[in-house]
Amino acid sequence: MVFAWLIDGVNFIADWLLFRYLEEALLNLDQSSPITREHVAAVLRQLCVKLTAYLQSSGLTDRLHRPMSKLLSVCEIYVRGCQR
Repeated sequence: MVFAWLIDGVNFIADWLLFRYLEEALLNLDQSSPITREHVAAVLRQLCVKLTAYLQSSGLTDRLHRPMSKLLSVCEIYVRGCQR
């Protein structure tokens, strides 16, 4: 029982760190870089697809559902901004 709880805690921490990494990466995109501007739309579209798949598979009871949903919203806003 304790072992399962410990594994669940470690998995949550790993997922939380991944979320924080993605969040920081989105917030710190260097939009003035021509290389970033060239590739950001395609990369963010793929991130949106992966986040959507994660949210559909995780369910509403997942502890990271709300933060990942907000991250998806930010990602979609960036993609819309890149299309202009």
